[in-house]
Amino acid sequence: MRDRTQPSESAPWYRRQGYAGNLTESEMQELDRFRSMDRHPATQFDELSEEAQAYIARLEVECYDLKQQELASYAFAGTALGIALVLTHHLGVPKLSTFWAWVIGISLVVVSWLLYRRKWNANAREFSAADDGLIQEWEIKYTSRKRKDP
Repeated sequence: MRDRTQPSESAPWYRRQGYAGNLTESEMQELDRFRSMDRHPATQFDELSEEAQAYIARLEVECYDLKQQELASYAFAGTALGIALVLTHHLGVPKLSTFWAWVIGISLVVVSWLLYRRKWNANAREFSAADDGLIQEWEIKYTSRKRKDP
């Protein structure tokens, strides 16, 4: 089953819905022509030296780990708060022992892990896009140089 949030074909960075840059349509079409070529003029990840590949891979993994760690922290905090609310209901703590404390507590646990799963999947899709990043940097640099030297 395909994830509904994932597009069937990935659009280039300058054609995505949230893009707020200042590229003109003719510049976008020129970049589209580069992307339609058999081989894009940007350096490919495989063409980099082993040291550069290892460095980029290490940076990607560190970034990915930090994002995942932050997501897990939020999920565990929501779970802890939810369990605390359920326990107040279970132990009969005065003024907190209501049915709504139990409902909110269970909801916090469930929602925390549903959000964690959704954001984890989005982060996993974003991971390992070294070639796309190199292409994007090349295209930005190319467009900037072209604007300076018409």
